[in-house]
Amino acid sequence: MIKTGIPHTSILYIDIETVHGYPKLFECPASLATAWVHVCDNRHKDEGDDYGALYKKHGALYPEFGRIVCISLGYFENETDFRVRAFTGTDEKKLLDEVSTAITKFSTKYKIIGGHNIKQFDVPYIIRRSVIQNALLPITFDLFGKKPWELNDFIDTLEIWKSGAVYLGSSTLESIAAAFGFKSPKEEMDGSMVSTFYYLPSGPDFKKIGNYCNFDTISAACIYIRMIRGDAFMKTIKVVENIV
Repeated sequence: MIKTGIPHTSILYIDIETVHGYPKLFECPASLATAWVHVCDNRHKDEGDDYGALYKKHGALYPEFGRIVCISLGYFENETDFRVRAFTGTDEKKLLDEVSTAITKFSTKYKIIGGHNIKQFDVPYIIRRSVIQNALLPITFDLFGKKPWELNDFIDTLEIWKSGAVYLGSSTLESIAAAFGFKSPKEEMDGSMVSTFYYLPSGPDFKKIGNYCNFDTISAACIYIRMIRGDAFMKTIKVVENIV
C-alpha cells in the first residue's frame, strides 16, 4: 500500500466531460476556425483527416476549442458512504459558476481536490474555460506562479500510480481499474463518445453523460482507496447517492 498521508475522506473527487465547442467546424467563428487549422497543421497533419473531421475527433481536448458540459463531484460523508453528483448544462458559464460555488462550500471539510489525471487535464481545463467564460473560480484553483510540486491542494491517482516514472503509456483510468479487478468505467461509453451524445438531434443526453462522468469519479475514488487502504477495505465502500 502507498502512504500518501491523505485520508480518502478528506478529498473532494472530481471529473469533467468535454465536447468540441460547436457542432461543426464551419459553425465556429472565423478566427477560431483559422486557429484550428493552424493547430491541425502543427499537430495532426499526419492523421489524414480533413479539418472538420479532426475538429470532431480532437476539438474537445483543447480548452480553446472545446467546452465543459459535465462536472462530477464526489465525497465520502463517512468512512464508507460515497455521494456523487453530476452537474450538467448547455450554459457553460452557469455550470462553472455552480460547480465553483459547490467546491467553495465543500472546501471547509474537504481540503483536497482529487481525481485521475486532474493535474494535466481536468483542473487546467476548468481554469481556462472559466477564464474564457468569465466564470467564478474556486480559490484553490488560483494556481498562477505555483510549481508542479507546490500543488498540495490536489492529489492525482495517475501521478501516484506512475510511482516516479516519467511515462507509463498504459496508465489510463480503465487499465488501472482493470488491474484491480474493478468494473470498467468505459463499459457503456468512453470520452470520445461524449460529443456524440451531446450533439444529438433531439438534444443532449445528459443522463447518459452524467452517469458516465459519475462512474469515472467513483472509479478514481476506488482506485485511490485501493492504493492506500488495500483490497479488504474496498469491500466496505458503497455508493449511497448518485445524482444526475
